[in-house]
Amino acid sequence: MNLAEEFSPILSILLQRSRKDEVNWQSPSDSFGHDAFEVKLPQSVVSIQRVQPTAEADYYRVAILNNQGQLVFSASASEEPQSPEEADWLEILRDLYEDASRSVTGWDKVLDDLRSAVQGERPVGLLKK
Repeated sequence: MNLAEEFSPILSILLQRSRKDEVNWQSPSDSFGHDAFEVKLPQSVVSIQRVQPTAEADYYRVAILNNQGQLVFSASASEEPQSPEEADWLEILRDLYEDASRSVTGWDKVLDDLRSAVQGERPVGLLKK
């Protein structure tokens, strides 16, 4: 069984559900300041991470663990893909990471707030009390 072929469409569905705010992404307690997000399920955990090495292109990594923390599947893709398959994985993993980030940090709401504030006619910012 090719696990990449099994997990790729599932991760695509996870991305679709995440875009509809139907995935409860969290920042893992053991991320040690890394750019990582995870969703916990009854029998598994899906973790998505952006890695930014100093001497190489950034890359994204997904890890799927069982309920005992054992790695079941992982995939990674560089921002500079070396093959069509890696380019496909890059699209899924980057989009999944970006949406998990949006879900956890709320950057989309902050962006809307800033956009509304600077495009309006009123002074920008709250007044001191």
